[in-house]
Amino acid sequence: MESELVDKEVEGSAFVYGSLGFVEKVLCGIMLYILESYESVTPASCDPAYPCFTVTRFSFGFIPGVAAFAGVIVTCFTKFRTTHPEPLAEPLLA
Repeated sequence: MESELVDKEVEGSAFVYGSLGFVEKVLCGIMLYILESYESVTPASCDPAYPCFTVTRFSFGFIPGVAAFAGVIVTCFTKFRTTHPEPLAEPLLA
């Protein structure tokens, strides 16, 4: 989907990929901070026979699954260009 933003204007492609990567890292850090702020169980207070429910453990399994499902839904309904690329005139590795 990032390449859809860049399209054929490759002059700014490094900025687009770099800025989206930076924003993704910052947002992941903020979300991890928010999730950790809801964590109230210490590992020492858990019963070893029955694992504790922790917000962090649940969210690391649940949130990526929901995001992957949302990505599949968005991809199914996205209208991509159907033009066929031009064939290469020269080999890429000469």
